[in-house]
Amino acid sequence: MHIPDPVQSHTPVLAGHSTRNIQPPSWMQDYIVNNACSSHTLHEYSTVHVKYLANLSQEHEPYSFKQAQNSDQRITAMNQEIQALEKNKTWEVVDLPLGVKPIGCKWVFRIKRKHDGTIDKYKARLVVKGYSQTEGIDYFDNFSPVAKPVTVRVLLALVAAKSWPLFQMDINNDFLYGFIDKKIYMRQPEGYHRGGKGQACKLTKSLYGLKQASRQWKKEFTTQISMILFNQVMITVFLCTEVFMTLVVYVDDILLTGNSEGHMVQVKQFLEDKFTIKELGNASIS
Repeated sequence: MHIPDPVQSHTPVLAGHSTRNIQPPSWMQDYIVNNACSSHTLHEYSTVHVKYLANLSQEHEPYSFKQAQNSDQRITAMNQEIQALEKNKTWEVVDLPLGVKPIGCKWVFRIKRKHDGTIDKYKARLVVKGYSQTEGIDYFDNFSPVAKPVTVRVLLALVAAKSWPLFQMDINNDFLYGFIDKKIYMRQPEGYHRGGKGQACKLTKSLYGLKQASRQWKKEFTTQISMILFNQVMITVFLCTEVFMTLVVYVDDILLTGNSEGHMVQVKQFLEDKFTIKELGNASIS
C-alpha cells in the first residue's frame, strides 16, 4: 500500500480559514519544541548531550496508578511513601460519617536522575485533590511563607558587611509536618486497603495538595522555632536577640546567619531533630 508523502499531499483549504504561516510567539524562541532526539537534530549536540538525551528517552514517568502498578520499582516507591506517611501518623482509618463526602487523592510519579541522565531513584508522592475542598468548610486560610526579594537582599547585605557565615537548608517534606485543625476525610489511596468497606482516611496532618497545607506548615514551624528564643518580626523573618541570629524562610528553604557560628550549629541540629533537614552548605552571595 502506498502512503502519500504528507508534505507533498494536497491539503484542502477550508473556506474562511487563513492560509498564512503561523509563527510561534516570541516568548517561545528560547525553548526547543521539536523532538531533540530526532536524527536531523542530533548532530547539533555534543556526545555528552546525545547520551543524556538517550537516557531521558529510555523511560517515561507514568501518569496514573494503573500505568505504574506493573513496575516493581514504582510499587517499591509507593510502599516507601505509604510507610513514611504512616510513620508520620498522617491519618487514621475510620468509618466515614454519614453524609460526608471524602476528597480524593492521586499518585504522582517522578524519576530522579543523575547529572548524565541515568536513573538515580524512582519517586512516588501521594497528592490530595485539594480542588474539591470547600472554603469555609474544609479550610479558611491558605498561604505560603515566601520571603520577598528585598528581604533576601537586605540579609545578604548584612552578611557581606559583617562577614558572617550564611547557611542554607532545605526542610524535607515540609508540608507533612503541619497539623490539621479541620475534620477532613480522604479516600484511601489506590493500592492501599485498610479496614473494611466504607472506611476512609481521617487526616491528622497535612498532605501535598491540601489548600491549607502551606499555612499549617508555617504555623508548626513558627511554634517550634519560638522554643529556641526566635521571635517572628515579619511573616518570613525570625530574629533571636539573645545571640544575634536571623532566619529567613522561603516555603521550605531557610537562610540562617548571625554572629555566633556555634549557636547556629545548635539551631541546625534543633531543626534536624524536629523536621529532618537537608544541609546545602554555605550559601553564595556572589
